[in-house]
Amino acid sequence: MSLTPELQYQHDLQDPGFHDDAYQAEAICALQELYKKLMQQAKRQTGIQKLFNKRKVIKGLYLWGGVGTGKSYLMNTFYNCLTFSQKKRLHFHEFMRQVHHDLTQFQGEKNPLDIIAKNWAKQCYVLCFDEFYVKDIADAMLLGNLLTALFKQGVCLVATSNREPNDLYERGLQRQRFLPAIKILIRHVKILKVDNDVDYRLQSIKPADVYFTPLNEHAKQQMLQSFHYYADNNMHSDRAISINQRNIPSVRVAKQIVWFHFSALCEQALGSEDYLQLAETFPIIMVSDIPAFKGNKHDSAVRFINLIDVLYDKHTLLIVSAQASIQAIYHDQQWAFEFERTKSRLLEMSSEEYINECQQKEK
Repeated sequence: MSLTPELQYQHDLQDPGFHDDAYQAEAICALQELYKKLMQQAKRQTGIQKLFNKRKVIKGLYLWGGVGTGKSYLMNTFYNCLTFSQKKRLHFHEFMRQVHHDLTQFQGEKNPLDIIAKNWAKQCYVLCFDEFYVKDIADAMLLGNLLTALFKQGVCLVATSNREPNDLYERGLQRQRFLPAIKILIRHVKILKVDNDVDYRLQSIKPADVYFTPLNEHAKQQMLQSFHYYADNNMHSDRAISINQRNIPSVRVAKQIVWFHFSALCEQALGSEDYLQLAETFPIIMVSDIPAFKGNKHDSAVRFINLIDVLYDKHTLLIVSAQASIQAIYHDQQWAFEFERTKSRLLEMSSEEYINECQQKEK
């Protein structure tokens, strides 16, 4: 029998490496209450009862706070405890990619977002978003009507984010048009802060050799050795990788591993959907010559943030060479907040634990 979120949390507290945290405990109580409501609803939605019991609107939960404070752990615990199949957990980028794809499919329909929302409602009672973070104007313009349509269909939303709702899409183009989406979100979720200014990831990380700095001959040789180790002699050099009808030049490519220069991935017009396709094709991705971001590298910095978000969520093994250490990789103010998450993720992706999990996934 599956444990409830509350019991699972109590069980995890027995682990010597697990930290008792007041913010997490409060969030678990809220998730426990939401769990009970959703489990009761799922019982009413079985068999012939589904025809007579209209799905009730259940207020969801929005967990926000700094990097490494346990938000994803809390949401995953909640999600894994739900025993019904009508649930979805995915990265926000991945969800929006599917929405844009569906909009193309339903082009010409009177209310395509209503159709999309009905289709999601058929699949799930609860929709869990990891890293609710809006930075694309196309997403921002859609979200108000999309959220309205989803909530109208009775979909419950659980999300994690580094930003509280009122700070979403801060400094974004035409942000005034996004404000109604924030109001709709706040009306349909309970908002909880999960942040005691401690990044728990940093307390358990044992570094491994996948982040090579500075950019010198030693780093070049380490990258080459890493590629040969994982390529297992199955190699092609300088082959372009076709993604979304465009060719991205690679340094080297083999069956499960591809190596790019930073410029090929982050200094041309690529986005999260392109990175998702790469991550779904190659379990191991190498990126060389990552600069220390400063000055006018705003576009490439944003693409790098998106790249790391996608690779982290897809649990891709990442091997890089960089001009500076992880903590010194960004020297500007515009994206300083977002880069804190990127740095934290890079540190975790450079740990033995993360690498071992990636290698287990490949088997």
